[in-house]
Amino acid sequence: MEKGMRKLKIYIETSVWNFVFADDAPEKKDKTLKFFEEISKGVYDSYISELTLVELRRTKDKRKGELLLEPIARYHPTELARSEEVYNLAAKYIGAKIIPRKYEDDAIHVA
Repeated sequence: MEKGMRKLKIYIETSVWNFVFADDAPEKKDKTLKFFEEISKGVYDSYISELTLVELRRTKDKRKGELLLEPIARYHPTELARSEEVYNLAAKYIGAKIIPRKYEDDAIHVA
């Protein structure tokens, strides 16, 4: 990274963590692992939400849930605190029909 340039800040939602183990989609898995290598090198500042952690822990297969949390422990993304601003923005996306109500969690991720 050039001197004086700021690192990009990247929010990593649930599906990205799942791609670490996507043996059925090797091209996505490979790109995701390369992305995490860049995070390890300090190219990006990475962030995660409490919602992402909840979704990863919600998996029916407890062993898979534990596996999904391992990369989070390895790459140490900063956990974003819940905020009223996020929920208000998500509600605006839903109200404007940008994101359907049935995908409220996705609206929260985007917000």
